[in-house]
Amino acid sequence: MFSRSRAWAGARGLAATLALAVSLVALSSPASAGPRPPGGALADPVVRAVDVAEPAVVRIATLYQGTITLRLCGVSVTLPEAGLPYTVGALGSGAFISAHGDVLTAEHVVDVPPQDLEQAIFQNSRAAADIAAVVNSAPCLRLTAPLTPDDVTAGALPALGIATATQFGDPSIQVWRGTGFMGVSAAGPDSNSLSQALFDAPHQTASVEVSSVFQQDDVAILHVGLDDTPSIQLDQATSVAPQDHLTIIGFPGNGDLDPLLGGGLSDNLLTPSVNIVNVSAIKHNRNGSLLIQVGGNVEHGDSGGPALDSEGRIVGIVSFGGPDSRGETAFLRSSDSVQALITRGSLDTRPGQFQQKWAHAFGVYAASYAGHWHAAAAELDALAGQYPDFQAIGPYRVFADTAASHETATTATQVLSLPILLAAAGVVVVVLVVLSIVAVARARSRRKARQRAVAEAATPPTPAVPV
Repeated sequence: MFSRSRAWAGARGLAATLALAVSLVALSSPASAGPRPPGGALADPVVRAVDVAEPAVVRIATLYQGTITLRLCGVSVTLPEAGLPYTVGALGSGAFISAHGDVLTAEHVVDVPPQDLEQAIFQNSRAAADIAAVVNSAPCLRLTAPLTPDDVTAGALPALGIATATQFGDPSIQVWRGTGFMGVSAAGPDSNSLSQALFDAPHQTASVEVSSVFQQDDVAILHVGLDDTPSIQLDQATSVAPQDHLTIIGFPGNGDLDPLLGGGLSDNLLTPSVNIVNVSAIKHNRNGSLLIQVGGNVEHGDSGGPALDSEGRIVGIVSFGGPDSRGETAFLRSSDSVQALITRGSLDTRPGQFQQKWAHAFGVYAASYAGHWHAAAAELDALAGQYPDFQAIGPYRVFADTAASHETATTATQVLSLPILLAAAGVVVVVLVVLSIVAVARARSRRKARQRAVAEAATPPTPAVPV
């Protein structure tokens, strides 16, 4: 009995020590450096996935140089009469899908329909002013009041019976990375137009690698001269079902307005917007490919932007909406349609070094085990040193560094996670059980040996029998 009691006493002692270690882990729970860590509700895995994906989202502008010819008094007048052609185009969104500068977007973002360009040239302030001046000087027109640029923009020329024709050159595609790399302000101090404000910020010229026209799948993959870019992986759109929630990241046009001024330029032209949409239905295009119908806040400018599932993977690309001006229904092209382009372009979409390190560092930052703030601060500091252009890391570093300075160091090894300690606890318990069983078995063996010795001493020896 003594051996058994001593074995279990040892087990209780070790268990008490283990319980103390676990209680110390609980006491050294993650410290707080403020009311809420940057990044949002980090307990939500969807929020974490979006945070990791956001640096890969880009803004896209496709620009055309154009002229307009008016038929006035039997004479053709081509504008501009001097200077550079008018610049018109379209804005959209996209996302890196590889570490080698490959950007996924909608095809109509980089191949603007002619009818849209024709409308856009009348919205150009310089073109509208030139047109108004020429019309007002036409000797054959008897206008009751001078034509203004606003009249031109509002569509006054057809009402006056003035025929027009437009001509455009080849497009120039420009790509801007978001504020994660460009900083919070893209507009220069002298910027007086959206295009000028954008071009004050660093940007890259892109080329179209592979594409599928709007009437087919409306997807395109561009290439910019960057390497080790952040990227978002693709998932199968066939896994999407009605009532699912998706996250769209993009640059809606209304996001460029300054709410304090009631309109005008924003100082955050490269700050992406994050919106949740609901999957309303799964439909099919004429070519049989999937169309994902969604309800929610999708606007002009979001075109080409990624729609992410709960794991932060691309399942759709914003493509088009209906005629309803409220914009509550939109359609996404399927990520499954992109796979054919990836194969055709022989693209390697595996995450690069930056994306792997960023995803891991953010995972440590968003964790909750004891010592994670020290580990996160170290990883974020190293990432910032290796990628100094990655400005989005700043708030995370500051918070992690501050939290690490307040993190309670009550365990011998601060960076040990609770899962590791629990695993160690399990091993200790198993060892204790085995030792207890062995101790009990040995005690029984000794007891039986003593009983045999007593019995042998009380029994007369058996006489030897000759053989």
